[in-house]
Amino acid sequence: MRMLNDSVLVLLQEEEDAGVSDGGIILTTKADDDRSSKPATVIAVGAHVSDIKPDDVVYLSWNNSIPITVEGMKLNIVPAEDIKAVL
Repeated sequence: MRMLNDSVLVLLQEEEDAGVSDGGIILTTKADDDRSSKPATVIAVGAHVSDIKPDDVVYLSWNNSIPITVEGMKLNIVPAEDIKAVL
């Protein structure tokens, strides 16, 4: 997929289940749906994007993201200006 202008395609990095407690309770990280503190992996960048490249791990503001599904993968298109940090 090719991004246009200053758009960036990212994949939210899913955390693995935390396991099972000693009492048999299944622990999961899915209860917390706040994406703001979770990193994403860059899949593609538009031609007007600098300093960010595919495979970068980034933190971003999710407010302007557009969720899409491509070939079963849940992705988001975000403006480059919403990316706040590159790891």
